[in-house]
Amino acid sequence: MQLQEVQEYLPVAAENLQVEPTGSESVVFDPATNAFHLLNGTASTILGACNGASSVRDIAVKLRLQDDAPDVDAVVEDVRRCLGELRALGLIEYITEEMEGDAPPPSGYDKGVLTAVNIMSSSMFPILLAGDRVLVRRTPVEDLQPGDIIIYYKPSLQRYTAHRIQSIQKDSQPPVVITRGDQCHEVDPPVRTDCILGTAVAVFRDGGFQWLRSLQAQLAEAPSAEAARPEPQACEPRPDSGASFRDLQVLDLRQVPPESIRAIEHVEDVGVVLLSPRTAEAWSPRTVRDVKNVVTVDDDVLVCTGQPELLPEMIPFLEAPLRLVVVGQLFLTEFSAAQIPMVLRQAKLYGDAYVGSSQAKAALETVAELFEGGIRVVPAAHRRWIGESILGPEYASAAPEPLVAVGKLDKSARLGSLPDTPWLYN
Repeated sequence: MQLQEVQEYLPVAAENLQVEPTGSESVVFDPATNAFHLLNGTASTILGACNGASSVRDIAVKLRLQDDAPDVDAVVEDVRRCLGELRALGLIEYITEEMEGDAPPPSGYDKGVLTAVNIMSSSMFPILLAGDRVLVRRTPVEDLQPGDIIIYYKPSLQRYTAHRIQSIQKDSQPPVVITRGDQCHEVDPPVRTDCILGTAVAVFRDGGFQWLRSLQAQLAEAPSAEAARPEPQACEPRPDSGASFRDLQVLDLRQVPPESIRAIEHVEDVGVVLLSPRTAEAWSPRTVRDVKNVVTVDDDVLVCTGQPELLPEMIPFLEAPLRLVVVGQLFLTEFSAAQIPMVLRQAKLYGDAYVGSSQAKAALETVAELFEGGIRVVPAAHRRWIGESILGPEYASAAPEPLVAVGKLDKSARLGSLPDTPWLYN
């Protein structure tokens, strides 16, 4: 990857870095290499901003406001050069765009690059949940180990699966890997190594990510995590007891066996719990705190979190209008009123929806159930700020360009007052 391409990737600090500020500089210890690094103030700020969600330009804007730099484009170039140096030291990695389910793994390996893949199965519950966005590190077969969670491609289903390695048969031709889901008793058919995308190393949930090694250690330390686990019988999934979940937008249990749902002990600070009509009666955690909604929906209903955007271009490719559960902000600003029923049959909304006209709003109201938030009308052409954003003085020259801010919006002191706009939601 060339340095000029860095802008297209999201940088994330390497796992388990220990950062100790020393005045205007920082000492960074990397346990993976047992190496110490001394970073100046600028490099320390950039490393601290590598959270896996901020782009190169996001980091540049933050740095520019701190240093009162006159040209954000010049700061972008400085950030790109610094990221290249941090990557060469092994202190950061880059996250690429998501792998599509119908695209087999590419050949070759690029050290320091993570790939994002959406997991739709619950066979690795509770370590991975259906709908998780998993970060995958491309891993040569000689570096794979039993116990690793790998993401591999199933050509027959044209989708990716996350299962744990049971054994590796390197002497076979070609080499194969034997895997099994944590919720399954029987092993999978042998997996060819050219179908393996890599090793799962982290998972994104609710705008942040957790390293899987830390997450697995937390689950292993939970009381009774292995208690009362039955001996394997036939092909039925096995329940996990003692599972706890907290700080989630969505806990999707629709594909989780009833035994595993009954074994959940603690659920806290969860926006929406999704249950299947087949298993809803199994929902009975010992402790439930701050769970806003428990909803029973069919297995084929799609779940979207974050800030999904639908476009009219997708209509010809739909076999039928979508049924959605949206936890976050849904953008439909480019749809006409007549196109809304062509793309949506049902939408349960836990957050705001944005449309481009009052007619489109009326059309959406006929298919949407609003549990939180509302339907807002904004122009199709607007500047959108998502997540934690900093509004600097450069916006003053852009007004009256419409601004839609979803999330936390901080204002630079040099901007003065915010422009008077009805499309500011934060």
